[in-house]
Amino acid sequence: MKNSIAIGLILGFGLSVAQAQQDSTEVTTKDDFKTSLFKKAPDSSKLKPIPFQVTFFTPLGTNGWDYEQFETNLSVNIIAGHNGAVNGLEFGGFWNSDRHYMHGLQLAGFGNSVFGDVNGIQGAGFINVDMKSFHGVQGAGFLNHVHKNFHGIQLAGFSNSVLGTGLI
Repeated sequence: MKNSIAIGLILGFGLSVAQAQQDSTEVTTKDDFKTSLFKKAPDSSKLKPIPFQVTFFTPLGTNGWDYEQFETNLSVNIIAGHNGAVNGLEFGGFWNSDRHYMHGLQLAGFGNSVFGDVNGIQGAGFINVDMKSFHGVQGAGFLNHVHKNFHGIQLAGFSNSVLGTGLI
């Protein structure tokens, strides 16, 4: 059990760290991407809308290696999943991560990370992290963090953090 938790933490946080670093790293060929998570993400205006996706853990899912090219209405991540954006519902057994934005409801057993804006509700057993602006409700067992502006309600067992301006 402890090994499963450790592997899940490594996968979830590894995807998040890789995503945060990707803007400063360039990949020279498509084959390099298959051995690296530092691929330059597409512009959010170029995302292809799809009704749903299912992922065991990225890239083992319906979107495969092209996971950042889609805006998904329903995202189901059995263990951990990463999307270009979500406009609807996202459920994760352990971790959810979105590159551009999340508009709707996002629930995870352990954590959620969004590298763009959030409009809606985030709920996680341990942590929610939003790297841009947040409008809505964040609830986590341990920590909620918004890197820029926040408008709404944060509920956490340990700490709520907003680096920009915040209104409750």
